[in-house]
Amino acid sequence: MTHERESFHHQDTPTSPKQSALENYDSAADYDSSAGWQPKDEWAKFREQYRKNHSEEFCSDSMLETKPANDCLRTPAAKTTPTNLFGGLWRIGELAVLAGESGVGKSILAVQIAESIARGRSAPVTRHSSLVPQNVLYLDFQHTDGQFAERYMCLSPIPGKLPVKYRFSSRLSFTRFGEIDIPEAFNGDIARYFDHSLNLTLADENAKVIVIDNLAWLDPKATGNAAAIRRLRSLKLYAMTNEVSILVLHNSRARRLRPHSSLVTCPLSEDLAQIPDSIFSLCPSTFSPDIRYVKHLRSVGAQAASLHPAAADSVSSLSTVHHPLSTDEVLTFQLARSSGPVSSLVTRHSSLSEGPFLGFTFLGPSEEKDHLRDYAAEALAVQKAEERRIKRLRDPKNVVDMFLSPEYGRYLRGEK
Repeated sequence: MTHERESFHHQDTPTSPKQSALENYDSAADYDSSAGWQPKDEWAKFREQYRKNHSEEFCSDSMLETKPANDCLRTPAAKTTPTNLFGGLWRIGELAVLAGESGVGKSILAVQIAESIARGRSAPVTRHSSLVPQNVLYLDFQHTDGQFAERYMCLSPIPGKLPVKYRFSSRLSFTRFGEIDIPEAFNGDIARYFDHSLNLTLADENAKVIVIDNLAWLDPKATGNAAAIRRLRSLKLYAMTNEVSILVLHNSRARRLRPHSSLVTCPLSEDLAQIPDSIFSLCPSTFSPDIRYVKHLRSVGAQAASLHPAAADSVSSLSTVHHPLSTDEVLTFQLARSSGPVSSLVTRHSSLSEGPFLGFTFLGPSEEKDHLRDYAAEALAVQKAEERRIKRLRDPKNVVDMFLSPEYGRYLRGEK
């Protein structure tokens, strides 16, 4: 019986592959190390797909920087005194908004500011300045070349001669709409093509001072206050990250203070007014059709007393007032043609009554209420009062009463 069992175990019986594999594990060498062996990851494909679709969650870069408060006072920007570009209303590195009603002359003032900066002046408020001439990019989406040329040329006093043209600084560049042929890559979307073109222009020009005329054109499709807030936030971020100065023109009707309905307050909404570093408004004056005044409305980085150009600059201003302005005073300008905002850049003609440059002349500070008076009504009231006085004098009864009055007797005796 025992012999039969031994012969049964020693007979050649076929073995399955599974049994062969188990028999191979009997070797001790197979258990020395498990280095290099990895189990099959059934979720690897899903993790890779999630990483691809949510790559921002795995990014360690940040646009925010945290440091002690004392270190903020030691940076080069903190040690440098801000340089004025338009008096104290717009300084280097700031985003400013020039607001005003349509047709008041915002573009004329903005071009004059841009030309002055390109020539190294903080004009039209001051006569002299230590500002270094800078490259200025003016984005003009409002006017054609023909409309622009009309403002900066005048007829020659010599018959048959070409018109006298103003010569702008070579550092001042203008960007306008060219031929609009939308590439196929933008699928006919003019707003996307405009954003692409604008980014290319800002990158190629490399200007440190930018003037945008006006805010509404930065997003042709968008309207409303939310769109303006989005545009201004993008410009503020661009100014901070690229260390550029931006002046944005914005069409808006002036708001009136209550109960003093004649005084102008900020024409921007509260949410919109929180974004720019400075806001000032160009307003018409009732004193004369060629008179305008600039009122500072809001500022983030300066004290109220230093915001007015006549008080902020230590150089001689065009006005005779050198004391700090009160908060009720505004800056007065007169619109007229001249030889230029800084100096005469064209040949003077003896019979040339006006220059080719259309701009503003700084007259000095004044009170805002003087620009809001109804001078026509006041003159009419004075005229009617004078007519009533003369009518009373011509009345015979009044003449007799005048001669019999004690005052007339003292007058004849030379008494007071």
